[in-house]
Amino acid sequence: MEFSNKAANLLLGFRFVRDEGDQEPLDSMCKIVLQITRLASLEGLLLTLMNSFDTMMSENSLWPFRGFRFDRMTLGNIFKVGSGTILESVCMRIGFLLNDKLIAGVGTAAFAASQIVGWLSSLTFCLGDGVSSACTSLVGQSLSASMKQKAKDYVRVGKRISIFMSP
Repeated sequence: MEFSNKAANLLLGFRFVRDEGDQEPLDSMCKIVLQITRLASLEGLLLTLMNSFDTMMSENSLWPFRGFRFDRMTLGNIFKVGSGTILESVCMRIGFLLNDKLIAGVGTAAFAASQIVGWLSSLTFCLGDGVSSACTSLVGQSLSASMKQKAKDYVRVGKRISIFMSP
């Protein structure tokens, strides 16, 4: 098994990348391009992480929170409000990971097809997510400015857009 396969398997904790005997026959040029792509992706990830950390910690950094500290009460309140969402997100990511592991066990073509379908289905949610974010922001601003009628209008328009765009 090549170095990039070992590195990817080590980082991901299971085998996305299959042994050469398990793959469909590929010509040598395809194998070379595949290995270069794997190495480039891994290298890009590592360099990005190193560069980000170095930039944040440098003295001339634009990082605005250098001397900033949270107090315990604020952190406790943030955790109380966000703990349900955090738990949901973690469980959802674990589910996605297990689903990907299961499909990757079937074969490379099945995993590629699953990724393409997942990407296409995520596009269908983009408009709804954008409308909900926009409506939430506009309603929150209207309510904080004590303009209840304007907030109701934003909700009504958001509902109409969502109903019109839903399948």
